Amino acid sequence: MCDLDMFPEFPSFEANWIPIYFEPILLSGERITIAIVIIDASGGFKIFPTLREEVLDSLYGIKSKNLSNMVNHCKSSIQEHLKNNKPFELWQPPFKGIYQGKTTPAADDNVFKVAQQAIQRCSSLSSLSMAAERDYDDELKQSHKVSQRWQEAVIKNVLTKMPSFEDYFKVKIAIDRSKTKTQFGFLSDRTAINFGFLSGFGHSSSLNTIKARILDLEHLMNSNSLVLPEEYAILIKTPSQDDVSITDNIKDKLSDTIYTIKDIGQKSNVTICTVETSEMAANKIIEIAA
Repeated sequence: MCDLDMFPEFPSFEANWIPIYFEPILLSGERITIAIVIIDASGGFKIFPTLREEVLDSLYGIKSKNLSNMVNHCKSSIQEHLKNNKPFELWQPPFKGIYQGKTTPAADDNVFKVAQQAIQRCSSLSSLSMAAERDYDDELKQSHKVSQRWQEAVIKNVLTKMPSFEDYFKVKIAIDRSKTKTQFGFLSDRTAINFGFLSGFGHSSSLNTIKARILDLEHLMNSNSLVLPEEYAILIKTPSQDDVSITDNIKDKLSDTIYTIKDIGQKSNVTICTVETSEMAANKIIEIAA
């Protein structure tokens, strides 16, 4: 006999999701998903960009900033359209090469879970990020590579606004009588800053690297140098709060890790700053060091 109590409850959140595609080469037929639009039964909506900054950088290099701006412009255009209670089917893309996909109904516990459903079905580049926690074999090498690319993007962003800061990046100095020079991400007379990177994969190696960079700052702070910086900070790149390519399990790990790092920073008198983009990091450096 069938016991209805054994069946799970139907998910509480129902909505439609629509992918937004970009065709890099017009009329080629090759398209990538740049955003997911979710519209619930009451007309409420949320837009999730699907490509993380490091993915864009890997794909498009120096042109990644242009594509990021295009995605943000499309997001603003969609928001403006839906705020006026217009049917989404009538939305006109602001650029050539932008296409609206088919509408798919879905149900889950919340809007983020629906977005993850959508990504798993239509965005392979984001799905790779979701699978990375399970499949990654060489986390140390990959974590370092991605972190280095991000640091270069930060430096580039700073120098477009403050060219005079160029000599302060990647400074190597010998602390006290050490024969080995220690490199700092940014070092001026009044500010010492190192960089960290938490992406959700390469987790343990990223945490160890951040701890080591806090220790480097602490050694400098406690050294016998006659002239020492006044400010010490770590800038840590973290995924966006709305990044649905990050699973709940990874988000929980990241939250715990950030809490641990902030506790270490507080004990070491090192300011811990979390940022989501290279532009945010650049603005923070200028704010601290200018």
